Amino acid sequence: MQNLAEFKGGDWLYLNLTAAEIGIQLGAAKTIVKPGAVGIQNSPNLNEPTSVPISYNYRLPREKEWKLITSSTVVLMPTRREICIFSSDPEYGRIDYHGITLPVE
Repeated sequence: MQNLAEFKGGDWLYLNLTAAEIGIQLGAAKTIVKPGAVGIQNSPNLNEPTSVPISYNYRLPREKEWKLITSSTVVLMPTRREICIFSSDPEYGRIDYHGITLPVE
């Protein structure tokens, strides 16, 4: 069970629906979300929008190497929260993700 009271503006919530570990690097912060788990990555106290690099990686069971899903630059904003859902694509056997942005009042 995840305490959503801690899911504040600028934070990211990760939902891993795969059998792989998901590794996320958001700026300098690193998070690993185990298969079937939910995790929140708290952002530093933000007063204004801040651009940071982000990368999503995965590691399948019994593998040592991480594989890149994607990387980019995102803007952390104190007026929104992000949810990122990782899922497996059964047709192609790859890990995919979908993002949802939620405004914060």
